[in-house]
Amino acid sequence: MADAPKNSQTKGDWRQKSKKQSRKNQIRSVERLLRKEGLRGDLKASLEAKLLELQGASAAKEQSELERKRATRYRRVKFFERRKIDRKLAAAIKALEQASSRDASETAAGAGIG
Repeated sequence: MADAPKNSQTKGDWRQKSKKQSRKNQIRSVERLLRKEGLRGDLKASLEAKLLELQGASAAKEQSELERKRATRYRRVKFFERRKIDRKLAAAIKALEQASSRDASETAAGAGIG
């Protein structure tokens, strides 16, 4: 019997998995290609378009990460501010109800006097 490896992976299998390049590395590789001399015009134009697309996607991702970071940082502050606003709103509604009931009682009392 031939000795089979106990697990399904052999020594070279880890090299076969292709890891997706990060956007930063893709941008760097496209910039390197653009610096090369003797590129055809159509190839250069397509590389420049790809570079712009990658840079835009990278900027959008950075912006979304920054927004997410700020949202988690200020979640507690927003919670307390919302509580303060709810309390002020409840106080204003209560004052309005008291004022309207006071006006109603004054008009009823005024009608009875006259």
